[in-house]
Amino acid sequence: MSLLNELKRRSVLRVAAGYVAVSWLVIQVVETLFPMFDLGEATARGVVIALAVGFIPALILAWAFELTPDGFKRDADADRAAPGMQQLGKRLDRIIIVLLVIAVGFFGFDKFVLDPARDAELEQVAEERGRTQALIGSYGTKSIAVLPFINMSSDPEQEYFSDGISEELLNLLAQIQDLRVISRSSAFSFKGKNIEIPEIAERLNVVHILEGSVRKSGNRIRITAQLIEATTDTHLWSQTYDRELEDIFDIQDEVAGLVVEALKVELLGDMPTAQRTDPLAHSLTLQARHLLIAGASSAENSGRAAALLEEALHIDPNYIPAMYYMGAYYYGRASFREPFDPEYFEENMRLNYEYDERALAVDPNDAKTLTALGWAAFEFEKDFQRAADLFERAVSVAPGDEEVLRVTSSFASRIGRFDTAIRLKQLAAERNPECSTCGQSWLFLLEAGRYEEALRVRLQYTGDNVSNYTLVLAALLSGNAESALDYADEEKLNAPDVHALRAMALYGLGRSEEAQAELRLQVEEWGENDPSTTAMALAWMGDREAAFEMLYERYWPHMYGFHREVYKPIWVSLHDDPRWTELVEKSGYTEAAFAAIEFNPVLPD
Repeated sequence: MSLLNELKRRSVLRVAAGYVAVSWLVIQVVETLFPMFDLGEATARGVVIALAVGFIPALILAWAFELTPDGFKRDADADRAAPGMQQLGKRLDRIIIVLLVIAVGFFGFDKFVLDPARDAELEQVAEERGRTQALIGSYGTKSIAVLPFINMSSDPEQEYFSDGISEELLNLLAQIQDLRVISRSSAFSFKGKNIEIPEIAERLNVVHILEGSVRKSGNRIRITAQLIEATTDTHLWSQTYDRELEDIFDIQDEVAGLVVEALKVELLGDMPTAQRTDPLAHSLTLQARHLLIAGASSAENSGRAAALLEEALHIDPNYIPAMYYMGAYYYGRASFREPFDPEYFEENMRLNYEYDERALAVDPNDAKTLTALGWAAFEFEKDFQRAADLFERAVSVAPGDEEVLRVTSSFASRIGRFDTAIRLKQLAAERNPECSTCGQSWLFLLEAGRYEEALRVRLQYTGDNVSNYTLVLAALLSGNAESALDYADEEKLNAPDVHALRAMALYGLGRSEEAQAELRLQVEEWGENDPSTTAMALAWMGDREAAFEMLYERYWPHMYGFHREVYKPIWVSLHDDPRWTELVEKSGYTEAAFAAIEFNPVLPD
């Protein structure tokens, strides 16, 4: 008898096929489940090795023993002519065939479903690593995050002071062109968290960390600052300052100078310095800033902040930070009052504009003032060229300031300069890595009509605060209503958008009754407070009359905020209607006016 026939007779080949199929399935399960339980690659390798080692003993046992209806017997003692042996053999063959079918099916699922998803994830990780390496490579070791200084004062209420000192140091360093400084929001996201310095630096893509503490007692202040090289967790220097409160500005300048010296930063101009003022005016401004940031939505906090700023400006009428935050206070009052009151808006925007103008007269090169005034010139004065000039100056003065870059990117998108807007947004995101929405250039891509690219870029971002708004619109505009409905998950959409976007997706799928039901919910819940979103759904669903009625209700006669709508692609179905032309021309935000603007900010490579 040949060896092959003997192997078949003794079921060795049957066992080999079954063993291979079962082992392959076990390995797939291991690859899927082990990472969920934090079992590393060593454990997975151990399973694979054990299965490989067990293959030969399994074949030896198959050669020596035979499975019979009465259990395992030595091959010599097994009666293959006994009743049930052939039936048992057929049953085993069917089991092996089922296992092989499952194995082949899983292989196909893994190859054509799971593999592309894994490849996309790996590609995204590779892109992120590439961006990180390019970012670090472009700045070398000249990157830093200023963590919030710890309040060591006996009074916890003094925390506004330690936070303020940290931010002022950050703003001072952000004015240095050769230095990449992480934004306040990213740096402060680690406040109160027990995370090691190297991990913070890795998450922020920086080489250096500046941390410290502040103790304020009466007119005395003690500031301790230390610069850490995060890759080795090495302290480059540590300095303690015991001074009078009026020396706070000298301390900031000294710390900034030590950072520049340690990082060997090349200054292209004079070293920036902190603006001097009366210590009480400084302290009042920091308190007001804390109230505006911590409780911007609270009328009580905003009112207290305004009173503190008025007191600070009474002490020092030329203190720019106090004027800047006072302008921000009035801008907030103008922008966020519901229902909209044109007279109230005009009065508060006028005051915002006046404070920004006052600040600019004191220092024509204050970057934050230039940015704030640029937006006011665009939105309130509608002096588009002056706005462009102010934003250009702001970027040239502080090319590393995340807020300057972010607001300038919004201006660029509003006037249709989408490539510039996207680049500015990317630069802002580099300085705010912990903000999942700060790289949202997908909105600009959407407005530029690059729907597929907008969808791809948006899918790279995850997080609880990232809305699916762009995903729904990009899918709809690309002609994929089914995907749009999948993206229109209520948990992943901001409240005013949910019913409108679901109505649009359902309408695109031909489910008109369900679409109308969602639209009724939109009108009931948000029609009065957010008529433009309702109008968006109405326009998409072909009801022009109702859409224009909503748009007129929202914007006519004041037209405030219509600059958000000019390039919004969802209105394309209305563009051939004379009423759309009338709205655009009345707003003043016309494409012709935007095309005439000279706007060429000098951006880093």
